[in-house]
Amino acid sequence: MPDVYVVAVGMIPFGKYPDRGIKDLTAMVVENLLGHSPVGQDAIEAVWMGNAGWGMSAGQHCIRGQVALGPLGFGEIPIMNVENA
Repeated sequence: MPDVYVVAVGMIPFGKYPDRGIKDLTAMVVENLLGHSPVGQDAIEAVWMGNAGWGMSAGQHCIRGQVALGPLGFGEIPIMNVENA
């Protein structure tokens, strides 16, 4: 089995962001992640997208991460969606 490393995580402060959509919030998280990571986006081999509730309101139950991360250049790697409720 190959070695696996978690070298950074991205987050935004807990709060309400009524003026931001899920893609905007995801871009904020990715910016935070890459700002704290010793590697570039091209070295990321998989992503886990945690979310609660957005899929129900947007009709994107199974592909939340793909929808939110695709425009940011994460379309060619595995994206696992984690219901975070």
